[in-house]
Amino acid sequence: MSHDEGPGAFYDPDEPLAALASLVTAATVRIHRPTHGYDPHGPGSFLGSGFFVAPSWVLTCAHVALTGERQGEACQVDVVFANPDGGGESAVSGTLAAVLPEGEARVPVAGRRVPSPDLALIRLDSPTEHPCAYLAERVTRRFDGGTVLWAGWAEVDGELQFVLSARGHDLGVVGSQIRLGDDVLTEGMSGGPVIDPRRGQVIGVIKSRSVGGSGGTAVGVEQLRSLPGPAGLLKDEAHDTYQAVCHAHDRYHRDRHHHPGPEESWTDVQGRLEEGTGRVLSPAQRAELLGRLAELPPPVSTAGLLDLLDRASGRRGGRGAQ
Repeated sequence: MSHDEGPGAFYDPDEPLAALASLVTAATVRIHRPTHGYDPHGPGSFLGSGFFVAPSWVLTCAHVALTGERQGEACQVDVVFANPDGGGESAVSGTLAAVLPEGEARVPVAGRRVPSPDLALIRLDSPTEHPCAYLAERVTRRFDGGTVLWAGWAEVDGELQFVLSARGHDLGVVGSQIRLGDDVLTEGMSGGPVIDPRRGQVIGVIKSRSVGGSGGTAVGVEQLRSLPGPAGLLKDEAHDTYQAVCHAHDRYHRDRHHHPGPEESWTDVQGRLEEGTGRVLSPAQRAELLGRLAELPPPVSTAGLLDLLDRASGRRGGRGAQ
């Protein structure tokens, strides 16, 4: 569906899926190569899609972000998104902060694919108010042909349009990739979110489209856990990209849930979607718990914590015991 049709065009406006579609639309962004001229953020500079995962953080594909403008060792892009107040668009410069697989820094060339997981995190160069998507803590759902949503931007008849699929299905997992089917993935949608509509959470990032057919592939958001952490003691989360992004994500969604405004938050919509499921923690309780945990300073890096656990296991006669 194009941006002009409105995010809830497929749904009854009173249904939670219509509200979910609106939240997805608001968090999805375009990524452009920095340019100047008459139409700096038109089709000519368009690189692909992405979405806000935390304040000042955008998740996309590595093969999208790596085609930005090189300034020494830095890679710069422009992030374009709808203003939260509904008045037009904003463009903010961003810098490539992390790439998976680690060490993948080459500019993609024709005929060469970036290996999985093909993910990148872009950090905005200046703080800007914007909405954020909700990432699944664990991708535990069975990939059994159930309905999924996916979103992104694409060039259609010479114009950039927002596209939201409401007819897609997952076709299972191959390696670290989710297979998508039953609806068209248009060029330019790489980096956009894949959403589980049953729980109202982002479960993947669009990676590629099938040639000559419908669907394509996506990468599960759990692959972000493979981001390398710093060695040794960690004084604050700013030195661990994964922790910084996840904690900022969790604080954002806790705060949004408590925001007094009339707009529904991701947590509100999740509560409507999961009503009657009998889960131990409600979405509101989950958001509150994760937000409080995110306020705690991390004691050590992931690597340091694993080393401590290994040594403790050795003393107990577990792995590493002599």
